Amino acid sequence: MRLDRRLKPQISLDLTPLIDVVFQLVIFFMISTTFNTAPGIELNLPESATAVSVKVDQVRITFVSPDEIYLNEDLHSIASLEEELDNLAPILRDQEKPVIVEGDSEAPYQLLIQILDMLRARDIAAANLITLPPE
Repeated sequence: MRLDRRLKPQISLDLTPLIDVVFQLVIFFMISTTFNTAPGIELNLPESATAVSVKVDQVRITFVSPDEIYLNEDLHSIASLEEELDNLAPILRDQEKPVIVEGDSEAPYQLLIQILDMLRARDIAAANLITLPPE
């Protein structure tokens, strides 16, 4: 008695081309994608010949106008900034880290003085002003 054996085809899927295509797509999207690190405020910083790079891991105050002041990434007015600084003042005095103050070059100078006065009134004497080096 003889049994008929049929040869079954060996089916295998070669994944090498698929992996190559996926790898190229990943590289394409990594290169073509842009990442925004700033909170989205466009500033024209003033220039300074003695500008020094500062590592940013502290509190940052960014001002454009009296109604557009950012504490880190939160929008405030002058009045609400005072309230927020009242809450943060004990923490900032204990950490001994400077507050970073940056403003648009077209912003009123009086606004900068008001913000610095707010910081000094809360015994926060260390404030760094952000500028650009000259071109």
